[in-house]
Amino acid sequence: MMAMALPNLQYSDLPEAVHRQHDFPEVVSEDAPQAVERSGETAKYLAYANVQNLESSIDTTSAKEPPERRILGLKRKPIFILSIIGAVILIGAIVGIALGVTISQRKSPSSQEINIDDSLSPNATDNSPPAPPPSQPSINLTALPSNISPLSSLASANYTDPKTSIVHLHVYSQLPPPSNSLLVSIWNSTARIWTTYSLSALLPSTYDLLPGTPISAYVYTNPAFQAGVMVLTTDHVLHQFVTSDVTMKNWRHGGVGQGDAILTVGRENKNFQVLRPQCGTGEDCKWFFPPSAVGYQDGEGTVRVFNMKVMRGFEVGKGREGTELGLVSLVRAGGEGGFNVSDIYWRVVFVPEGGRELKGWTAGKEMVGESDSLGDMPSTPASHNMAAFSYDLVNQMIVTLEDGGRRLGVRTLDGLAGNKWTLAREEDDPAGLGDQKGEVRFTAITGNPEKRVFGMVNGNIHEWRFSSGRPRSWEYVGRVSTSPVLTG
Repeated sequence: MMAMALPNLQYSDLPEAVHRQHDFPEVVSEDAPQAVERSGETAKYLAYANVQNLESSIDTTSAKEPPERRILGLKRKPIFILSIIGAVILIGAIVGIALGVTISQRKSPSSQEINIDDSLSPNATDNSPPAPPPSQPSINLTALPSNISPLSSLASANYTDPKTSIVHLHVYSQLPPPSNSLLVSIWNSTARIWTTYSLSALLPSTYDLLPGTPISAYVYTNPAFQAGVMVLTTDHVLHQFVTSDVTMKNWRHGGVGQGDAILTVGRENKNFQVLRPQCGTGEDCKWFFPPSAVGYQDGEGTVRVFNMKVMRGFEVGKGREGTELGLVSLVRAGGEGGFNVSDIYWRVVFVPEGGRELKGWTAGKEMVGESDSLGDMPSTPASHNMAAFSYDLVNQMIVTLEDGGRRLGVRTLDGLAGNKWTLAREEDDPAGLGDQKGEVRFTAITGNPEKRVFGMVNGNIHEWRFSSGRPRSWEYVGRVSTSPVLTG
């Protein structure tokens, strides 16, 4: 083979080399080449990132919106919604409170509950002045249709259930002739409604009650529950009806005391009062409970007290014809300011023969002590003119109807203040009658240890109550409903 001849080229004949930097790798002093940052390149490799991280890693500077504002770490929209809901709730609460206050102020007196401090105990030593009386609710004593006899007397009793603390009130009255039936109206602090039964219809036998008979009642729970009421029949014999049923539906004739003891009240002197003294709930009262007693005026005009436990009586003194008569109990003071709840003495209150001055005799179980004066009484005696009762174990109240029932005389004895009697002043208005004072006529009055007073006005029974700190300033509660009359 023939050899190919190569052209004879000189170095100068070669084309000039052009410097192209991008065709060669860059030489650096480090051991490794420098990485070039390229914006937006990393985002496409985030295959395992979540959406939130993906969005945050992409450079969107050119079209990025301003960040959303937050309040307390929350977005504005939920905050606005919560604010609106809170405002609606606040406005609703304000409107509800305003309506509640308005409705409470417009409640009728019979349904309005007045907050009264009844917490004073026999051992209390509060020497602070009594608080001013709360504003009186309006008193409506307008004559309403009534089924109660205009001759009716009144009696009341009370007890507090030791298991439930429910307060029970009993008010006794009488229907007009020819029925003359005895009624009992019952209230408890839970039901808050008066329920009236014909007690005469609940008895197994029929008794011919005296029209306008005096009525006296009691109730106790220690050692067992018993309620009792005493009335006169047309032959002026004193009868007692009792029940051990807390529903007050099962009554029986209980007699007076034991055996054949019969108390006959004088035909012209027909006042009497039965008393089951107040006592506590301890063992002393359970086993050594104070005896019941009956104070009455016999046919000779003598006021007597009959002890129903020992079945004996004793004379107190001569009373005026048909005298008002009261019998209340007090607990004797013990050592160091204490009280012995099983050591009871009685106070008999009446107007002595030939006088008008009301006097009270302190009596033990079979003895009579000295008397004290309680002020004058109306010239004309009446069986419904006076209510005498004790409260807080050591205090007494005597309410008298004066000036034909147009004025109330309220006498109180404070056992914690040296046994001093205080009589409401002439200008006092204990029942809070205001402009009606002098125009309203009470025809019967009664009270009980629950610090309640019931008065017959315009043929209807009305209720007041008072506090231990202001016993001569009463609060009106309402009318006692005596209709319908239930018979079982």
